[in-house]
Amino acid sequence: PLLQPTYPYARTYGYARVSRDDQNLEMQFSALRQAGVADEYLFSEKISAVNAHRPLWHLLPKMLEPDDKLVFYAYNRLCRNLIELLSFVDEMKLMGVTLISTTQPHILPYTTDGRMILSMTGTWDEHERNKLCDRTRDGMQARKALGMNFGRERIVTPAVAKKMQSMRDAGVKVTEIADRFEIKPSTVYANTKR
Repeated sequence: PLLQPTYPYARTYGYARVSRDDQNLEMQFSALRQAGVADEYLFSEKISAVNAHRPLWHLLPKMLEPDDKLVFYAYNRLCRNLIELLSFVDEMKLMGVTLISTTQPHILPYTTDGRMILSMTGTWDEHERNKLCDRTRDGMQARKALGMNFGRERIVTPAVAKKMQSMRDAGVKVTEIADRFEIKPSTVYANTKR
């Protein structure tokens, strides 16, 4: 059973997180509001859980007091590293803060069985993150082996643009210029005139 607030000023905080700027938080916001989190106590970040610099995540423990609740969508929204997750749960238990996952309400992290389930879930989440990193690395190596470029297109400085223009004026093909500067032909066209 969930702990009942006894502290006279107990509050319900919410924490939502996605890994990238292009991801949407609305699904998590909706779940947290339905769980009783008021907008003024709703915190969110668009940053990977493995990033050590998560300002709001590090601020939350300083704001929480005994009998407060911390509501979140899933445990992997808090941490994707098992050791860090268990350490955070221990810290919250000592503070007297109730942890509530809107999608994993069966995990009661302060009980023996709940901690075991949390450990298994956390291990799986960490495994999934590591597999994703492996697939990304393997994909980049495969692209590199095929001679394909990846990442952001290189920015052309004025000096490089001037050199490319000189080469075009001399009749060098755009594809050759692109190869020379390791950029796409479209970048050559965008930075030179016929």
